[in-house]
Amino acid sequence: MSQMFVSQLSSLLIDAIPAKIKLEDTLSFVSTGNSYRSLSHLFRLPKSSISQIISEVCQEIKRALKDHIKVPSTPHEWEQIEKGFRNKWNFPLCYGALDGKHINITGSKEYGSVNFNYKKDNSIVLMALVDHDYCFTYINVGANGSASDGGILKNCSIYSLIEGTWRTEVRALNSITHQGSNHSSSSAREKRTQYTIFFVNEGKVPWQNNMIH
Repeated sequence: MSQMFVSQLSSLLIDAIPAKIKLEDTLSFVSTGNSYRSLSHLFRLPKSSISQIISEVCQEIKRALKDHIKVPSTPHEWEQIEKGFRNKWNFPLCYGALDGKHINITGSKEYGSVNFNYKKDNSIVLMALVDHDYCFTYINVGANGSASDGGILKNCSIYSLIEGTWRTEVRALNSITHQGSNHSSSSAREKRTQYTIFFVNEGKVPWQNNMIH
């Protein structure tokens, strides 16, 4: 009886919390990774309520915004992304930036070591593709932390697009127009020099060594 009363009381408390506070709580969690205990002190709410709020708000965000994140489906949409990389970053013929990100989680005996990664933490992996404005065009989240980026990519729905047979087709390279009036800034050149190692070294993705120069 007491457990039922506490459960009902908790539900009433959550219903009474303003939507603004619920959203602030959730955004704080996903942007900083703060623990429920820390958020409980910050927002002066029970830890059990924090847990339920974050779960419910994330589900609502997913439901409301599910149509706003999608893989480009037409040549024109891909061309607009390429145009953005070319004009904004002076990176012609680039259609997206792809990488994996480990999201730390609390380990569980139930899952053993499947989420134990090379950093000696437990995590799940977010594999994401972004356009020239840092906007997501594709996301895949939930892969085990012990998996490699290449292995995760093979299980992504976008894999057939990136790793398709078009890579073996012999064709002329797309021409790059004269860039004389589009010189990169000194800060852009410094950044490119700083990150050169990421483009010329061997990567986790199978085709990187052959396709990125």
